[in-house]
Amino acid sequence: MSANRLSLRLFLTVVFATVVAAYALTVALPHNPYIRYQQFKDTIFERLAWIYERVHFDPTPIDIAFIGSSRTEAGVASPLLEKYLSEGGRELKVVNLSIPSSGMDIRYAEARELLQAKQVKLLVIAVVEAFPRDGHQAYGDLETAGEIFKSPLIVNRNLPKTLARLPVRQIDLFVKSIFPQAFSLKGDFDGQPSAEDPAYERPETSDLSPEEHAKALAEETARRKREIRWPILPENFRWVEYGVSRTYIERIAELAKDNGTELAFLFLPFYNGYDAPLEIDWLQEFGPVWIADFIKDNPENYRDAAHVKSVVTDSVARWLAGKIDQLLLKD
Repeated sequence: MSANRLSLRLFLTVVFATVVAAYALTVALPHNPYIRYQQFKDTIFERLAWIYERVHFDPTPIDIAFIGSSRTEAGVASPLLEKYLSEGGRELKVVNLSIPSSGMDIRYAEARELLQAKQVKLLVIAVVEAFPRDGHQAYGDLETAGEIFKSPLIVNRNLPKTLARLPVRQIDLFVKSIFPQAFSLKGDFDGQPSAEDPAYERPETSDLSPEEHAKALAEETARRKREIRWPILPENFRWVEYGVSRTYIERIAELAKDNGTELAFLFLPFYNGYDAPLEIDWLQEFGPVWIADFIKDNPENYRDAAHVKSVVTDSVARWLAGKIDQLLLKD
């Protein structure tokens, strides 16, 4: 082998080692996790700051937690559920930690953060008609670097981009942790919680007549049904097609078991939608699946095809109180 080839090989080896070392060093940069949850300010995920504060800085217990998408954020009113549980003789604190968009990876990140800090009796994870094939769009920004490296490989299309962005994210968090005020962030909790902004308390206005509203809902439902990505592979290969969702549900179940927490799943169907989630049989291996099918056929229950109006949250809360009471009877 010529000296030139040896020199080239040595040069490439040094470059590769330098890149790997630089990647490892930047990924290992420390930061304040509170900053990580605040960085979603002025986005649809801004509520994550309040979630972190409720979990870590509020001494109020969390006995029951709901984690899901905006459907659950709109459909589960914690104060009403607490009221009906109290009327049944159970003084339990309920919290809704849901944020918009689907993805079981971020549900796991929230569940882990919660169960590391609080003694939770019941964790309820929301599910939709078919598992998402990919993770949540905010997972790469919210999750710890260590957990990102534990992400499933099959089939995780988000992972390459997340890993590529990780060093930049870590540098950004490192700098913001040192100079939080320069970025309008808080380095320490100042006793003033961020806005919770639960969807069930948002104003509901519409210029549509009941007939027009029903027609608009029907059109949106038809579109949603067309857009659902049903499985392509046979049942035996669901672990490949829905590898991300299944992996994180299994991790949530293991986390709940390790912490002595009951696990259940909640399905809030969209207007005139399906009667049950596709994966109901598999989900029932980990906990009961509660299906609110009593809401789905009345257009007056929905502000849009996927989100219920506040008028429905009372009946949903009463129904959930009964389900929770049955589940916790063995305690």
